[in-house]
Amino acid sequence: MYSMHPAPCIPQETVLRNVRLARAYVPFQKLCSLYPPIEALKRGTAFPELYSPYRGVDKNYRPPRD
Repeated sequence: MYSMHPAPCIPQETVLRNVRLARAYVPFQKLCSLYPPIEALKRGTAFPELYSPYRGVDKNYRPPRD
């Protein structure tokens, strides 16, 4: 994997307190390495931390009734 930074990766995390309902809270993510370009195209992301393939069907899913 490629490294974006020559120094060790230190994740930045900021905890927000008193976040109101229905407000987006997106914490910082560690994006310390990259897939090689061909692998990134195959996986749909350049960042290994974001790779999350679909693994099957949701057994709890129930289609809405008409």
